[in-house]
Amino acid sequence: MIEAVKIEREDVFRGCTALNELTLGENVKKIVAGAFVDATSLETVYVYANRPPSTTDYIFSDAVYENATLYVPQGSSSLYMVTLGWSAFWTIKEFDSTGIENGITTDSPDIPIYNMKGVRMNGTRENLPAGIYIRDGKKVVIN
Repeated sequence: MIEAVKIEREDVFRGCTALNELTLGENVKKIVAGAFVDATSLETVYVYANRPPSTTDYIFSDAVYENATLYVPQGSSSLYMVTLGWSAFWTIKEFDSTGIENGITTDSPDIPIYNMKGVRMNGTRENLPAGIYIRDGKKVVIN
């Protein structure tokens, strides 16, 4: 995950064809145009900022805009769709940027539940107090 406040080199990831997924943290506020030009293997771009990082021009190659999926926080896709550098993506989808899922849909005893300190909990969700837990590598909320 890139967490820099600004990506200021125009060619910082130019031609990086091994890059197939990019995650930009919520602290990224500005990206220089062309920062990811010719990084044509990008398939997925996650941006955790509710407001699109600013740019003066296009950030990616046309192939990325056409083929990759841009994932943005829930409720922010309309802003990305009208912002220079982001609006060129053909596919923009929203995701839950908190990483927390509500409830557990299946309660198999084979999948252990851990508290946020990594301690394995005994029993099933019915006998656990409300809180945030880890199950199958994902954060879940038990109400």
